[in-house]
Amino acid sequence: MSTNSKKIENSTTKYNNLKKNLTNQSTDTILEWKEYFESWKNHPDYDSEYFLMAINVCNDILKERSEK
Repeated sequence: MSTNSKKIENSTTKYNNLKKNLTNQSTDTILEWKEYFESWKNHPDYDSEYFLMAINVCNDILKERSEK
């Protein structure tokens, strides 16, 4: 297993679309989505980069809410 992690750009279309869709959700819902994405990030049949990006989106939204 690689210990290298890629930096996902926050300006990608996938990032922006997912953030737009999740921003209006409750904190509990975002936490549920984050747990879901984490459960799939290491699955060999799927694009782990997408799930890592999705986890970052959830983390960013949760961080923004905690700073308010």
